[in-house]
Amino acid sequence: MAQKFAKATLTACLIGIGASLFAATAADAAPRRKIYIKNACNRPLQVLVHHADGWRNWHPHAWYQYEPGEGSYVNNSDGEKLTQMDDHDLYMYAETTDDRRTLRWEGGGPEVTWRGATYTTMKMNTSVDRDGDRVVRLTCDN
Repeated sequence: MAQKFAKATLTACLIGIGASLFAATAADAAPRRKIYIKNACNRPLQVLVHHADGWRNWHPHAWYQYEPGEGSYVNNSDGEKLTQMDDHDLYMYAETTDDRRTLRWEGGGPEVTWRGATYTTMKMNTSVDRDGDRVVRLTCDN
């Protein structure tokens, strides 16, 4: 009886390990896309990016400065382009930086602390361009 129980327990453990390995492999197989931000607002912006470059491997990066009409890939401090998992949402906090009334892109996403300040990010609508990059267009009415 004890031998049957041990065999069943061992089988269940092996099945659990196999399922875990399969889940990790499936998550690792999700495409990672480079992040490109376009400031389609007529005002300068600064942007904090909260992205996942691996399964639930979230990172904040800030501050990225964009003049009106400017766009670029988002790089980390080593100059490498940030990537985002296809099966994860992309979150950002952004605000205008000129002397006029401040506009903010915030709310509904996770709170992120950056250098002692906490920001509430928002889920960004993205598209995929012909190069396979994830593109965010930040627009404003002012």
